Amino acid sequence: MASLLDVDVHAACLHRAGREMLVVNHYGRVRAFEMPLATSRLRPVREWQLLGDTERVVFAHDCFIASSPRGEYTVDPAQPGVFLFEPVTRPKGASTRLDCDQVLAEWDVTSAISFSEQMGWLAVASGQRIGVFALAPSATGAGLRLGACQWEAEVGCHCQWLHFDALRRLWTGGYRLLRSDPEGDHWDACRGGGIAAFDAGGTRVFDAELPDETAWGYGADPIVLSPDAGRIFVLGRNGSLHAVTTERGSTVQLHAAIDAPGRSAEIEKLSLGIGHAALREGWLYAGFSRGGCRLLRYDLRAEDALASPRM
Repeated sequence: MASLLDVDVHAACLHRAGREMLVVNHYGRVRAFEMPLATSRLRPVREWQLLGDTERVVFAHDCFIASSPRGEYTVDPAQPGVFLFEPVTRPKGASTRLDCDQVLAEWDVTSAISFSEQMGWLAVASGQRIGVFALAPSATGAGLRLGACQWEAEVGCHCQWLHFDALRRLWTGGYRLLRSDPEGDHWDACRGGGIAAFDAGGTRVFDAELPDETAWGYGADPIVLSPDAGRIFVLGRNGSLHAVTTERGSTVQLHAAIDAPGRSAEIEKLSLGIGHAALREGWLYAGFSRGGCRLLRYDLRAEDALASPRM
């Protein structure tokens, strides 16, 4: 379990104008790698330590912002709210553990966070509750401070995904829960749900339902917004791919479920578990937690053909 969670990457971001890549794992261990990568065997040039069982993570003003809700397999206890860490650029002694401040503990467990560099806002979700807060560097340069709440709203699903677009809108996504406990092997209880968007003033401007097979689960990111904000791509638990148009809210299936050799009659029942999606140059990359921890790649440049993704 220890080695498995060490390679369980919860966040990756570029630093120092793209000359360094920072990778955060389940244990809150941060490794820095020089870019561009010169070898297939990566060796970190620097390391830091956040809280154990770091779950949701964003990076702003050289500082990590994270949640630590479960304390699983670590010495750090489960803790609610959000944690603002000191800058990675701040000189330290021999210790690599970064100091942090806890905020929004009264919100209970944080299920999603997102940062808008354009507006300097931090969006936080706790179940069905959404809030947007001003965020700025502290006066001493020792970290970040959380400012006033810009607006707050409630959505009709358990929010696990937040995203700011270039038009200052906040997009939210989450599942409906058919069972009371989504832990362990019960991720299939996290079904469907919906997407909502809010303008900069907190007015809801979009609503749409998600396919029932959307690959939700603890810490999942099975949906991703297209660069032009015209579509939201949605991963199915069976490896299918769908698109929700942001103009009308209609849904179309782009790719069929993955081809499971010898199990063609059971394709619709196949579950690859929790899904995570990312877009890059016309391709959608998807990682799943079951079926051998598969990584799939979908060609979005040929959407007219209903085909299975490459593995």
